Amino acid sequence: MPSPPRLKTKVRAILRVVAIFYGIAIAWVVLGMPHEFGALSHISPPRVVLSSLTTLGMAVIGWIDRLAPSRLKELLVFWRIRDALPGHRAFETRTLKRDSRIDINNLKERFNGKFPGPPSQQNAAWYALYKKHSGEHVVQEIHMDYLLYRDLTWLTAVAATVSLVLSCLFVEQRTPLVVVGLVFVVLTALTSVVARNSANRFVTDVLTIESHTSSRKSKGRLL
Repeated sequence: MPSPPRLKTKVRAILRVVAIFYGIAIAWVVLGMPHEFGALSHISPPRVVLSSLTTLGMAVIGWIDRLAPSRLKELLVFWRIRDALPGHRAFETRTLKRDSRIDINNLKERFNGKFPGPPSQQNAAWYALYKKHSGEHVVQEIHMDYLLYRDLTWLTAVAATVSLVLSCLFVEQRTPLVVVGLVFVVLTALTSVVARNSANRFVTDVLTIESHTSSRKSKGRLL
């Protein structure tokens, strides 16, 4: 699914804040969860250095979203190795009947009475429709939701991995680090579900708009 520059800019800004927050949270646990700055003077330098690197590393990951290829992010969201995107199944009966707003007959007429068959052709056809309606507010809004939660899924999965790896290095803080890691695992699962639902809605919103293009009198009618 394409990512317009303006949407990417908004998503990146949010991800950078979340990444720094994740890094600080993990570092605080590594440091022994001190309640005042004075307690930091009693913490061993290696632990301080590693906690600082953890925060810096999470910030860098949030800043450079291209560190993870799109396919990896899609794998975390859709749990599919091949044809992961819902656009690959955009014209299947199950997808079309998922949203009652879609006028299936009108949509079918756009394809001379026969929808695309192979997943790659379905995705290409859906992408063409997306490009046609990418300026619609409802499309931009759900697209941003998908991009945001897809990248949050990746970022949270990284935070979970970092926490669990650090739990093996710091015996004294193993339990709290494991707890934090498990919290991140749960958050990863939740953001994955939200991203998947947003992606499915993204596909059906585009199909809905296309199926009503000729009869639609106002943009707000489909919202």
